[in-house]
Amino acid sequence: MNTFSVVMSVVAAIGTILSITFAILAFGRNKSNDNAEIQSRLAKIETDILYIRETLDDSKDWRKDFDERLRKLEKGGK
Repeated sequence: MNTFSVVMSVVAAIGTILSITFAILAFGRNKSNDNAEIQSRLAKIETDILYIRETLDDSKDWRKDFDERLRKLEKGGK
């Protein structure tokens, strides 16, 4: 083999190693960004569920109060 072939083989090997390294680093970076996005979406869903729960609790309290007033009116009317 001549010197040019050896140099080109070394350059190709280094390029291959660097390509694999960059691909692994990019995969890790994208994975952490995906995890952050998933956590953000889960937090939003949890907030929405808590809001719905509070709204339902308020509705139950209102209904309970309304039912009590209705019973009082029915007893007073008879």
